[in-house]
Amino acid sequence: MKAIILSLSLLTFVFSHAQETHFSLKVCFKPLTLSKRLLIYMSDDMRVDTLPYPINDTLYYKGTIKKSGEFQIATDSAASVPVWVDSIPLSFCLTEEKSKMGRNRFSVSSLVGSEDSKLYFEMTQPRNHPMIKIYPTDGKLKRDSVSGMFSKFYSDIIDSLFFVRATSPVLPYYIRLYANILGPETTRLFYLRLNNELQNSSQGKKIKEYLERSEILQKGVVINNFSMRRPNGKKLSLHSVQAKFILLEFWASWCVPCRAENPHLVKLYNKYKEKGFEIIAISLDDNKKEWFEAIQKDNLQWLHISDLNGWDNELAQKFKISSVPYTVLIDSNYKVISSWLSVSQLNGFLADSLK
Repeated sequence: MKAIILSLSLLTFVFSHAQETHFSLKVCFKPLTLSKRLLIYMSDDMRVDTLPYPINDTLYYKGTIKKSGEFQIATDSAASVPVWVDSIPLSFCLTEEKSKMGRNRFSVSSLVGSEDSKLYFEMTQPRNHPMIKIYPTDGKLKRDSVSGMFSKFYSDIIDSLFFVRATSPVLPYYIRLYANILGPETTRLFYLRLNNELQNSSQGKKIKEYLERSEILQKGVVINNFSMRRPNGKKLSLHSVQAKFILLEFWASWCVPCRAENPHLVKLYNKYKEKGFEIIAISLDDNKKEWFEAIQKDNLQWLHISDLNGWDNELAQKFKISSVPYTVLIDSNYKVISSWLSVSQLNGFLADSLK
């Protein structure tokens, strides 16, 4: 009997490890400034590895992940850049470029890897779409027209991908990346074209959650009052906050993209806080010390709350938030104006609304 139990245990061990994906990275850095460390955020594993900055500007990094997926790589001085990592060895160079706002940024070059890694790289590169500026004085008709043009632009790209790489695990990432531009109706049509495996993948499930969230947080919906504890232990309720516009920002101290976005959000907040703009940051941390330290280090002067339950945060569960950063903009009556806004989109809206 002991032998049988031991054999079953070994089979369980082998089976669980057989599900893991072994990866290998070689990254050459072309820095502008000296960094002490690297941050590698493994999106699907919800894991962050902190590594010392490599000698001779070249990183050799191997390990295992639960499955192929997106990595975000950042340094002390440069914001994160995404790459697709799978079982095929991946090599590329990161060139640090000066940024006028916040942290510097990386550009990716000389990428060698799997077909999915190459597709993801192409997917994340700037697109040569028409450059049309939207000004605060422009009317709704022009804004809607431009939105429709960009939606068609990315819709055509995704449609073509279905013909050439319909079973690629990168495809759901691409749909999800541009879901906010495509809108719920077009996103739903693309979701239904995914095969069952891709629909049930982590990104496929996030597309489904986006569609459900679009109904929950559609424009005009009133956000009911809620309360949660601040870092000092006192509770803050939504209805105790009076402002013309309130941004509900879902984030976490361990979220590399969130931290990279913070310097830009700080500038925006300082610009509009006296004109009626407020931010309530809902943290998906489960460690109070790390949450508090991130607030202090990034100099985040707005309101902060958390129940320290990580992804099981009460509001994140209610609104089906499955990735961060995620934002919801509401008005003085706590009605939803828009969600999943970038800092630049938010800046345009506030410039128009808080003259």
